[in-house]
Amino acid sequence: MSLTFLAPAKVNLYLGVEEKKGTKPQASGQFHYLKTIIHPLDFGDEITFSPSESFEFEMSGEEAPQNLAEEDNLAFKAAKLFSKHFDLDLQCKISVVKHIPSQAGLGGGSSDAACVLYGLNEFFELGASKEELIELGKTLSSDVAALLYQAPVLMGGFGDEFLEEFESLSAPVVLLKPKAGVSTKDAYDEFDKFSDLVFPIDLMLIGMRSKDIEIVGTHVANNLELSAVDLVPEIAKAQSCLSDQAGACVAHITGSGSCVFSVFDTEEEAKQAYDLAQNLDYWSCLTKLSTGIKRL
Repeated sequence: MSLTFLAPAKVNLYLGVEEKKGTKPQASGQFHYLKTIIHPLDFGDEITFSPSESFEFEMSGEEAPQNLAEEDNLAFKAAKLFSKHFDLDLQCKISVVKHIPSQAGLGGGSSDAACVLYGLNEFFELGASKEELIELGKTLSSDVAALLYQAPVLMGGFGDEFLEEFESLSAPVVLLKPKAGVSTKDAYDEFDKFSDLVFPIDLMLIGMRSKDIEIVGTHVANNLELSAVDLVPEIAKAQSCLSDQAGACVAHITGSGSCVFSVFDTEEEAKQAYDLAQNLDYWSCLTKLSTGIKRL
């Protein structure tokens, strides 16, 4: 029997990158300390696990990356990691249909990897705990681990330290992405040129803990934004376009961009903003905040 799951895109409701840096175990170079609140969306890639006599992996869809070697694909790496960790012969076919654009800050590759770990556990009925899968995910990337919580989470350290879990919020969201993407590495390199302050997180935490979407929507913050706009100036135009719509909170980038998002007061207002975006030269999506990886 085949199983299909949604590998959800995510937004960073808060991202505070610090100037302070440190080293990661088994990694070269210096990395920024940060705090971030990651919230899954009700939009993403679709991943199907089907019986097969041998391991097969394929990726398709309008946002499938071109010329990406399997060994560089995070979802493929997740499958191989799962096989090695559980000493399991993967007799299955994994089919990934890509809807999440790359270099957008929406966590597409990380979500695919998280969903592969989660889906293989379900497909082979291994019964591995969420905690075990999260520890596996950490070896791939901090976002992989965060998305395996299947809930909004506050992460610290280098983005790999779990600090707090929240109940999922439900609110309409519109995404706009300029054609140009932003490399995460480039955004952090550019950040080093700015002496940017970390925005306070206190009010956002109050909003998340009380499930007050008005507080949350009006206190979205991301101090990688200057870096992203410096690299892709079109981001600022997308922000203005979205922020000016009725019912919109001020639009900000998610992750390192180039996608911007706004939380809306009502579904009707979000739909109006999305309809307007159809006439603009942006990739766009109408979705909502949601719970995370789920069976389709």
